[in-house]
Amino acid sequence: MQKLGFYEEYSGVGRPEYSANLLLKLVLYGYFHRIWSYRELEVAVRNHVGAMWLTGMHYPDYTTIGRFIQRNQERIEEVFKACVRKAYEAGLVGLVVHVVDGTKVVAEVSKGKSLLV
Repeated sequence: MQKLGFYEEYSGVGRPEYSANLLLKLVLYGYFHRIWSYRELEVAVRNHVGAMWLTGMHYPDYTTIGRFIQRNQERIEEVFKACVRKAYEAGLVGLVVHVVDGTKVVAEVSKGKSLLV
């Protein structure tokens, strides 16, 4: 993890921090399951079997998860891009271009027409 540049620090006071490896696995799990909130990730690590397995039954709280993400934002993005790239190369995902033409349609809506009276 240090080769990738992840921030890990232990001051020697209190309990040791969760490893960057554990927190990165949790963050990637959250991204791939559309869990964006730190608090939702904390709940997921207690309720989702996959997250429990990945973290080895360790339960980091939302502040620990949030600090890790804030300190390592660029490196997490690089790892996420690498994961998507590998999945694309393996044929697991497809990249589709969605196009919006920008057509605007005028709507005729009034209280009398929109509410069933």
